Amino acid sequence: MNKVKRQVMASVLVVYALRKALSAYALKMYGLAFAVLAIIFTVSVPHVVANLTQAGLLNTGAFLFSAFKATTLTVQLMSVLAIIFVSLLLRDTFRTSVRLS
Repeated sequence: MNKVKRQVMASVLVVYALRKALSAYALKMYGLAFAVLAIIFTVSVPHVVANLTQAGLLNTGAFLFSAFKATTLTVQLMSVLAIIFVSLLLRDTFRTSVRLS
């Protein structure tokens, strides 16, 4: 009986882990991680940060727009994808916090 119980509990654990790993929240996090990693591996982030600090606080928007416009289509798509996933995650977070209060 003990062996059967362990096998059943192991099966339950696998199903639970798969449901968590394939949940809507997890898939959004995977998408965001993919987009951010793609950007990190294709863009020289230290150079972007250095140029951003030189642009100054008032010119940040203009700098980000021109930097976005000057990148490749892949980086632009990954940036838009990252913004979409962040928006979806924030929406889920605010929906959850509204339901809790």
